[in-house]
Amino acid sequence: MGVLIRWNLLGAVLWALAWMVGGQAPLAEHVPLVLLGSALALVPLVFLAHRLERQSRRSGAADVPERRGAPPPRVAFVVSVLLWALLMRLAVHGGPPSLSDDVYRYVWEGRVVAAGLDPYAAAPDDPSLASMARAAPEWPSINHPQLPAIYPPLSQELLGALAGFEPTERVVRGAMLQLDLVLIVVLAWACRRGRCHPRGLVLYAWHPLAVIESAHGGHLEPFAMLPMMLGVTLLLGRDALASWARRGAAFACWGLGLAAKFAGALPALGVCAVLWKRGRREGALAGLAVCVAVAGLVSWRFLGDGLPTGSLGTYAEDWSHFASLHALLAAAIGFLPARWVCAALFALALGWLTARLVREGPGDHGLGVARFGRDVFLALLVCSPVVHPWYGLWLLVWLPLLPSAPLVLLAGLLPLSYLAWTVQAAGGDWTPPPWTAPVAYGLPLIAWAWAWAWARRSARPGRA
Repeated sequence: MGVLIRWNLLGAVLWALAWMVGGQAPLAEHVPLVLLGSALALVPLVFLAHRLERQSRRSGAADVPERRGAPPPRVAFVVSVLLWALLMRLAVHGGPPSLSDDVYRYVWEGRVVAAGLDPYAAAPDDPSLASMARAAPEWPSINHPQLPAIYPPLSQELLGALAGFEPTERVVRGAMLQLDLVLIVVLAWACRRGRCHPRGLVLYAWHPLAVIESAHGGHLEPFAMLPMMLGVTLLLGRDALASWARRGAAFACWGLGLAAKFAGALPALGVCAVLWKRGRREGALAGLAVCVAVAGLVSWRFLGDGLPTGSLGTYAEDWSHFASLHALLAAAIGFLPARWVCAALFALALGWLTARLVREGPGDHGLGVARFGRDVFLALLVCSPVVHPWYGLWLLVWLPLLPSAPLVLLAGLLPLSYLAWTVQAAGGDWTPPPWTAPVAYGLPLIAWAWAWAWARRSARPGRA
């Protein structure tokens, strides 16, 4: 009981910090204070992740969790985590969204879908939608009105359903808040099936990035990550790959993830490679077929004019923001060549991580699949020319299963890019200060190098 009291005290402190941040509405006008509150909340989470890492390292390999002696999550602890996660999100939910205007685009596209129209066929400023635009309160806040929809079909279906209820940003943000809580429940189940320490759950549930981007920004990430993590959870436990029923359900979940946001199906690649290497080629092909079939089934409404990629090509070719590797390469070889090099490097990283998973296997409890997913999304984040803060959620969501202090820190530092609002308010362009990207990527790299060197030193004979 005393341990639970201490965790509730930490939850109360983090809730107070979230309340402080939420009281700065609109947040875009008080970015330094928002970052200060987030940084204070980040400190205990980084220390917790470091402690969990050390415990895992002392007790054996990360994919042999039964050596840790960690109990499954207790109901009282999970309920406490959920309660404080809800209170933290409500603390930042009240004010208008200002750090990102994506939610207004969500409302508009939901309005279009609810009207029975195709958001991939016409951009918001298309003359055929002029009468709808005049009646839409969110119209002045829509970003990139010259581009058609980019979000995949299942996300459009969700937005259409929410618009049918009420086309407002508050409804969308409320839905993302609730879906984020459901995602936390799935992560608690994943910790239990993977025999991971239950304390790791707070690395996502109480992380300031997850709190702000779901409840305040209303981003679609919780909706897209939910089926991805549910699929991974189904394959946790002993010999989960041996069960065709679990494999089929997991691939179906990844099909939903593919139709929600394309990255949601990436874990399927690793599982297919393992099955293929083990001689279960029919299982690998059947899994891919299930994944594609489910994605096609929920996307059928928008497939009349071909694949509904919308403005994805423009995003891939032209956009750039707060990049790490791409920014360095662009300064040396140019903008477009750097994009091709980054794409090639990610392909190489994906191939190497797949080969590692095939070589090492999923482990006794399937955490090898989670490790594959975490590292793939880290490679994607490093190689991407566009990195918005909420992209860090795709990395953060794996950390309850595989804690990492540098990655907790990286996810917490990505919101430094929001200082672009401060620069703009001072009369400059909407661009983060030059020092923010080196800090956001450099500090986690230093932390990782220090942790690696310490682990090597501790592993020497004669040292505990």
